[in-house]
Amino acid sequence: MNEQVIAPEVTSEMSKNEKIDLAYKFYRSDLKKEKNKRTPINTIAKIYDVSSNGLRYRITKGESKVNGNLKRRTVFPVEEEVIVSHSIKYAQTGVPLNEDIIVDLANAIIKNRGSTNYINKQWMKNFKKRNESLIKFSELTKMSDIRYRLGGDFDNLDDFYDKFKEQVIDKEIPADKIFTFDESYTILSENTIRYGFNTFDGEEKPLLGNENSEYVTVVECCSMSGKAIKPMIIFKGDEFDTNWFDANKYNSYEYEVSPTGWTSHAKILHWLRHIFIPESGAGKNHDKVVLLMDNHESHYTLEFMEECYENNIFPIYTPSYSSHHTHPLVRGVFKLMRKIYRQKCVWSTIKQEVSEQKIEKNEFLQFYTEAREIALSPTQIMKSWKRAGLEPFNPNRVLLGKNVYHKPAIDDEEIDKTIYNSEEEDDDGTIVPTGMKVEELLERFDVKEDALSELIKNLFNSLVKGETCYKDLKLKR
Repeated sequence: MNEQVIAPEVTSEMSKNEKIDLAYKFYRSDLKKEKNKRTPINTIAKIYDVSSNGLRYRITKGESKVNGNLKRRTVFPVEEEVIVSHSIKYAQTGVPLNEDIIVDLANAIIKNRGSTNYINKQWMKNFKKRNESLIKFSELTKMSDIRYRLGGDFDNLDDFYDKFKEQVIDKEIPADKIFTFDESYTILSENTIRYGFNTFDGEEKPLLGNENSEYVTVVECCSMSGKAIKPMIIFKGDEFDTNWFDANKYNSYEYEVSPTGWTSHAKILHWLRHIFIPESGAGKNHDKVVLLMDNHESHYTLEFMEECYENNIFPIYTPSYSSHHTHPLVRGVFKLMRKIYRQKCVWSTIKQEVSEQKIEKNEFLQFYTEAREIALSPTQIMKSWKRAGLEPFNPNRVLLGKNVYHKPAIDDEEIDKTIYNSEEEDDDGTIVPTGMKVEELLERFDVKEDALSELIKNLFNSLVKGETCYKDLKLKR
């Protein structure tokens, strides 16, 4: 029995439709020969490793079912090329390529030419079949699937550092052109357990409020060279009230309001256009600027991405739920900010000897400003980039850490243990140095010991230890 011969242009990575396309092209070219010299359809099917019935169906229909009737196509071939090109560009930044992005791109193109005949599910299904050799559709998943990706997985983190090296380090982009930004939030609460800041994609437990909770969101950004740019603070409200605080005293901040106090797609786009681009020096005719961020959905909307590319900003994304490993702000700045801010809130409560003290907006700005001066100093910013393994570029600092899973087997003797998982304590200038005794703390703040109850002493101890939660501690007069 003769061994089946497969055409050399057929590869194992090809889809069924791609093989049928090749077989159909061979059949069309074979028609130029005399009838008695043409290759039988069954033979062509075997050569291209497809079913003869599938090839006959294609010959009968003329064009592939996947390609459809070009005159009736919702998106024209030249437009689809643009979608594919943009999709690849997005994937190179590390953004999780999902169907929502493809749909937004396609519908924006359709709307731009004045049509309202938007795409449907069948178009997406056929689009993936037509372009599976161009886009890694193994990463094209629904948002709900991406949500469960393990942030501490070695391969995911390794891929991120490879991408950062390829797009940033190897291209020798200067440190003052490399930025990172993230959001952090707090609750202006009456309960000391809620004092502090949390990020949206970190390892901390979320601050949980209720329908009456007053959230405040802060958007911070800094460069690899140690420069912090103007922050944006989002308060809860329908419109900004000039009676909230003295805006002239805190005039270096950008203020916004939202119904919940949370960020949104529109708020982040506003931040990009009116704060980041002017302060970073980005622009159409300016040098390339890199913007590192997590892949929160507001960070890769179509409008956000297009605004970046139009202003020569290259966005690069950390893997999902990996900020506590890879994000400079989360690794250092926000941790220190949270610690100082919380200490100031708790100390304010203790000084007033009250069990419940709601932090008002003017107090929030006072405490936040004082914490920001320390946490966002050039020294602390550069330490944060170092902890994330990005400056100096040293992925092993993160990849070989204790909280990274599925690491390859490595001989410990070959590892310089000073290059990773270094959690040295820095002199961060916090108002209550770790390890200070209660007596020393009382003397420092000129508080008489007999004026404090036992519960407040316990709270002092928690404050000294830098604990993030006070659990069942309740202050009384």
